[in-house]
Amino acid sequence: MIALVLLLFWQAPPAASPATMEFHRSGGFAGFDDHITISANGTAAIKTRSGQNSKRIPSKELVFLTRQLRASGMFDRDSSQSPEGADHITHVIKYKGVGVTFHDDKIPPKLQTAVQHFLKLLGSH
Repeated sequence: MIALVLLLFWQAPPAASPATMEFHRSGGFAGFDDHITISANGTAAIKTRSGQNSKRIPSKELVFLTRQLRASGMFDRDSSQSPEGADHITHVIKYKGVGVTFHDDKIPPKLQTAVQHFLKLLGSH
């Protein structure tokens, strides 16, 4: 009987929201290693060398970033690669599991605004 009551009231913990988008900046003379993971519910996990933090991204801002990434047309297929070169800062953006990798001096024009927005989020960490 107790087992039946427990079974009726027991609920599985809610599944973690899948990451909607990720941003990773690494390398350079400064030795960057910054990560932002934004879940579908707007929670951003921010990790830098100085620590970790999480914050809630306003829905308006989340919609803006999503539109920027979708409108770029660059996330229809995975174009991740390992750019060559010393002391470059490498950026990786993943949107719904599809990744795009580029150096800081070769940011695709279609992603300029999104990259600036991600960097702003890192700066507010």
